[in-house]
Amino acid sequence: MKLSTPSFIICLITALFILSSCFTLERRQLEPPRERERQAEQQKAEDRVSERDDIDQADEQPFTPPALPPAVILPPELHITDTEDAEDVQAGQETNRYLRISPLPEVRPSELARQGLYEPSETVTSGHILRVRLFDQNKPSTYTITPGAGSLALMDEAGFTIRLHDETGEASVHVRQGAQEIEIRHNGLSYTSPAWTVDTETGGMMRIRHPEMGLRYYRGTAALSVHNGRIRTINHVDLEDYVSSVVGGEMNFSNLEALKVQAVISRTYALWNSTTSAGNGYDLSDYVMSQVYPGELIHTPQYRAATEATAGEVLTWSGSIILAVYHSTCGGRTSANEEVWTGNALPYLRGRNDNGSCSASPHYTWNFEISKSEFHRIFGVSKISGINTDTSGRVTSFKLIQNGSETTRAANDIRLRLNRTHGALALRSTFFGLDEDEDYYIFNGRGLGHGLGLCQWGALGLAETGWSYQDILRFYYNGADISDVESLGETPFRLARF
Repeated sequence: MKLSTPSFIICLITALFILSSCFTLERRQLEPPRERERQAEQQKAEDRVSERDDIDQADEQPFTPPALPPAVILPPELHITDTEDAEDVQAGQETNRYLRISPLPEVRPSELARQGLYEPSETVTSGHILRVRLFDQNKPSTYTITPGAGSLALMDEAGFTIRLHDETGEASVHVRQGAQEIEIRHNGLSYTSPAWTVDTETGGMMRIRHPEMGLRYYRGTAALSVHNGRIRTINHVDLEDYVSSVVGGEMNFSNLEALKVQAVISRTYALWNSTTSAGNGYDLSDYVMSQVYPGELIHTPQYRAATEATAGEVLTWSGSIILAVYHSTCGGRTSANEEVWTGNALPYLRGRNDNGSCSASPHYTWNFEISKSEFHRIFGVSKISGINTDTSGRVTSFKLIQNGSETTRAANDIRLRLNRTHGALALRSTFFGLDEDEDYYIFNGRGLGHGLGLCQWGALGLAETGWSYQDILRFYYNGADISDVESLGETPFRLARF
């Protein structure tokens, strides 16, 4: 049938419209708006982290972590020796798992309270006190301290007290040169003592201005002393106040159900540490080798809300606190602990397929290329002859040709070295495949972190599809129970050891 010219034009326009709609729909299916927004937000967060790294690298005393899982002081009978996360820290790797909080703006809590944005007295406490070493990566020799809410009392060893009132008083804290003493300067006068205690009013806070990290607010009390020429600040803080801060330091999401997940595992993590402390005067540091603790986050009430909604809840196995490890992105599958670490199998750390729940993570898939000549020069070899993997698909070791003979080297060692020379996100995990062409080795990888326990981006994905925080926890920690810390009945608490 022959179409008239107008009919032909109408048909052509209709066909073009349908074809355009199909392409638009396909693009939307491939790149949902929420995913693009999350990626943009994640990029901004990584840019902020990069700025902080510039400061960290200038620290005259570089941070050298022990070869232990972050946030866990492991008992020797567990026989766990090495993790990827410890290497991530040594390589300077920053992820949403390791996100630091930017300095707070110059707005006092009293002003926020007048605006209805802050309620200083409405906090849930547990009675369990943690000792947290502050400024672990940026150990200062001086800072200033003022009341953040209420008044402060600074007391020396002899009982002499300096009082700072109602957000108006300020004192500067210094290490006295040539002596193991802390000097407090206030109102033109100077006072020295080997140690000071800072007390806050009930519901109050201290406000510390660190020369590099800016403002931080802390609840509880603080013990000040000198260690290696720097101020050692130990914050004695209630468990629930600590967890409220760590939720924001470790998971920069807004979904309340996902934040509840983080609250429960951060509380569990903290109590494991407080029980296994080696008696060095504190239970935890404020950096990633424990958990990121930036102090009271007065502008983000959702972190406090998630903590209060789960108050006292911890993960247990047969009534004992578990080792609740977590990481940023599993890449679609978590692993069993004995396949990643050298140690005994833990029944609650089994590999799970999360069916792509963490696919919105910017680290879900990645690739890294390095020229063969450079790789060979860095490691003193002439060829990669192969890789060994565990049952979950994570690489355990490389087969290398060195001086004409084949040798093996742990994948974590390779990853650490490449991250040091090519940036923190070169090899983001050991969950990768290895290809090569004539000139390059090509790593096609998935995920970020060790791949054990909770996948944070996976928790977000499951929460957004309607899963409750209890179901998410039971999924990632196979067979674990959610218990009230008060029901455990022991201090120190019993730990689930095998």
